[in-house]
Amino acid sequence: MNIGAVSDHVDRNEPRNEINEGLGLEYQFNLRHSLGLLRYENSHYRSSNLAYYAWTPIARQNFTLGVLRIGQARVGILLGAVSGYRTGALSPIALPLLALEWRHIGLNITGLPTIEGAEAAIAVQFKIRL
Repeated sequence: MNIGAVSDHVDRNEPRNEINEGLGLEYQFNLRHSLGLLRYENSHYRSSNLAYYAWTPIARQNFTLGVLRIGQARVGILLGAVSGYRTGALSPIALPLLALEWRHIGLNITGLPTIEGAEAAIAVQFKIRL
C-alpha cells in the first residue's frame, strides 16, 4: 500500500505542495515487475491519478547504506500515465526509479524532469507491505 509522498522542487521561485498526501496500491509480481495505482495531491494542490508499471532489472539483497542495513535495493524505470498536471489530459511518464525495501516498509525514490505542467523535483513515495 502506498501512503503518499514528499517532494523537493528545484525551482524555489513559486510555492509548491511538497507534502503529497495520497493513497494507492502496488502489486509486486517478483523482484523485477510491479504495477501500481495511486491517487495523491500534486505539487499544484490538485488531485492526480497515477497508473504505473515498474521494471527493476537491477536488484541487490542485503544492501547496506552506511550503518543502515536495507533489506533490498532495486534500480529501474517507472512507466505510466498521470492526470492532474495538464488540463483534461493524461501525461505519459518514464522516470528513473530506486526502490528500497525493509521487512514491511519501503520507499520509491524518483527524479522528475521539468515538463509541461510540472517542475523538476525529487520525490519519495512511502510504502507499507500488507
